[in-house]
Amino acid sequence: MQVELRRENARNLQDGAVGAQVEALLERHIATNTCPVCFELMSGKAHQPTLLFPCGHTFCATCLRTHLEKMQRKTCPYCREEVASQAPNVSLQQVIDGFVERQQAITRGEILPEIMQGHDAAAAAAAAG
Repeated sequence: MQVELRRENARNLQDGAVGAQVEALLERHIATNTCPVCFELMSGKAHQPTLLFPCGHTFCATCLRTHLEKMQRKTCPYCREEVASQAPNVSLQQVIDGFVERQQAITRGEILPEIMQGHDAAAAAAAAG
């Protein structure tokens, strides 16, 4: 039974139906990673996602700098908990930057590497079969 399910999943992925659904879901999720203050996507140096400790909320670097330094507040803009420290949210930044790069490549009309890999794998399977 498990073998059949794996084969069915592999066929669905190869057909692209499931892959396209997962891709669309991920794109919608990543696109929602906007700063809760300015509502900009947290990408690039000015909007670098910055994580607050201990509350764990994330804001873009520009809005956080404005809130903490210029307004002389040492609390989270969301929950008002005192901020002990802050750090770049590197993993979130990598995900968002990858998303932005893919969107720019699509806009330029480039073929994405993962599509080529899938195409190459399908061609190799067809040649072997």
